Amino acid sequence: AIGEPGTPLADIVVMNNFDKHVYAFNRSTGALAWSKAGMFLSGGSATLHGSTVFIGSWSKSLYALDALNKGAELWTFAAGGEIESHPAYADGVVYTTAEESHALYALDSRSGKQLWKYDAPTQEMNGSPSLSKDLVFAGANDGFLHAVHRKTGVPAFKVAMPEGCPNVFSSPAIADSGMIYFTCNS
Repeated sequence: AIGEPGTPLADIVVMNNFDKHVYAFNRSTGALAWSKAGMFLSGGSATLHGSTVFIGSWSKSLYALDALNKGAELWTFAAGGEIESHPAYADGVVYTTAEESHALYALDSRSGKQLWKYDAPTQEMNGSPSLSKDLVFAGANDGFLHAVHRKTGVPAFKVAMPEGCPNVFSSPAIADSGMIYFTCNS
């Protein structure tokens, strides 16, 4: 994840690594700004908002780290499943999926408090959430792209994959026209 323009982290890139560390680098120089050891092993990437890094882990937790304080932990949320995806952020809420709990969560970005949980999928949720103005879209291994209301987590609809495409791993792309583009893992 790359810091937002106009913020103290505008020139910072944050990533996790298979050595169970999160690293922050200066984007212009490549110099290491800080690293944080812990249970951050994951296939997903970080999301930055302001000075907060949101990053999931195969240790079944989502972490909020203070990027201005060498990755100091702000809060941890136990998701009940490995977090393979990267979180999404909007309007003070961070969204993440978790595999074994078959769930999509909405969390208060300041406290990590769960706002709602959508756990209708019958298989692992490991697609990275994408956000429109009103909806959250996330894929699951049950062969569906799920859409829920951002404020409540109430299901809006789901789209079935064709036969032979059972898993939706991709993060959906949402065009200005409202079209949603996504792939499945066959």
